[in-house]
Amino acid sequence: QLFVVNRSAKHFDRALYLARKQIEHYSSKEKLGIYFTSLSRRTIVYKGWLRSDQIKALYVDLQQAAYVSKFGSVHSRFSTNTFPSWERAHPNRLLMHNGEINTIQGNVNWMRARQKRLIQTVFGTDAHKVHRILDESGSDSAIVDNALEFLSLAMPPEQAAMLLIPEPWLYNESNDPNVRAFYEFYSYLMEPWDGPTMISFCDGDKLGALTDRNGLRPGRYTITTNNEIIFSSEVGVVDVDETEVAYKGQLNPGKLLLVDFNEHQVIGNEALKQTIASQQPYAQWLSDERINLDIDHIPYQGLNVSDETVFQMQQRFGYTKEDIDKYLTELITGGKDPIGAMGYDAPLAVLNEQPESLFNYFKQLFAQVTNPPIDAYREKIVTSELTYLGGEGNVLKPGPDALKRVQLKHPVLTEHQLQHIASHALKTAYFSTGYTENLKE
Repeated sequence: QLFVVNRSAKHFDRALYLARKQIEHYSSKEKLGIYFTSLSRRTIVYKGWLRSDQIKALYVDLQQAAYVSKFGSVHSRFSTNTFPSWERAHPNRLLMHNGEINTIQGNVNWMRARQKRLIQTVFGTDAHKVHRILDESGSDSAIVDNALEFLSLAMPPEQAAMLLIPEPWLYNESNDPNVRAFYEFYSYLMEPWDGPTMISFCDGDKLGALTDRNGLRPGRYTITTNNEIIFSSEVGVVDVDETEVAYKGQLNPGKLLLVDFNEHQVIGNEALKQTIASQQPYAQWLSDERINLDIDHIPYQGLNVSDETVFQMQQRFGYTKEDIDKYLTELITGGKDPIGAMGYDAPLAVLNEQPESLFNYFKQLFAQVTNPPIDAYREKIVTSELTYLGGEGNVLKPGPDALKRVQLKHPVLTEHQLQHIASHALKTAYFSTGYTENLKE
């Protein structure tokens, strides 16, 4: 264990973060294999590649009667999506995670793209000391923890959790208008880290839990008459005398529960989110500054071309006879998307000397073992295809300028919708996606 004395740092948490990041960068360059389970003034993390009942024997300070804490968070799980290792064991520095983040690769790419601006915003002249926000060699749980930890340097952890794992606001008309405006505003600045997942997080002052918008990972809690709160993914993890139970509940999809140790309060979802959403005039910003392009009413106009031209275009874009006969025909005539077997043993498109359809070069990554199928129509309330065009603002500097983007309900556009956007929205530029066999030409 290492003890650090604060002699002059105005923002001690940021100073500790900087120190750890510099040591991690140096150790990575020198291949020293150093990992900090925690470096915090409020929490201590114990972890190991072992069973839960072995923790106490390994860490002797946990055996001392004088060792007391106002809270304790425990998580034991098998490594399902990554190879098991000591540093990937739970808990992480700020959160524990049940589930998986199926959008993790996209989230990592976006965070990598915006990290220079975010680091500069938080650390100013010390920004050069932080070489990365996310440790991409970690598990999906560890990467979410990296993101939550960094955002919590600039905002309360519960607000950071709301940005990363938003509730289903788009089609949920029952939401408080200010809360809905909060989520819509930040959708311009941060993409969701989608599960199915349930997280709990703690910075020492606040302990919270949050489920994602699908609600496929349970979270249940009990509040006792002697002011204890027990939260777990299953009922019965800790035995509680029923005569001492004051309240029982569970987290619904997208809902948040917070325990504030300084205020001695358990704060429910509605009160907490209304407080956070009222900090800025998000609804007013959306009303005044959002770019409204009503392109859904623009009718689709088919191309008046010959069968020969259609065939040439199908060849150019890599469509095969199987694509047309087995998939497209049934999709167009019957409105059904054919379902095939899970096994797919065709060679990878990238290894084929002949060009294939663009779609063949992309494969979906997901945890096939644990995820149930999602029906985007029957479960419309938790499904969103929103996407944005235009430069992204700074998530750490919320303001009306962040809304200078075009919001699209669907990522697929017709030619006429594209022309409408180009002539009515922001300054646009066109780039060719065509290429020749010799890429140097």
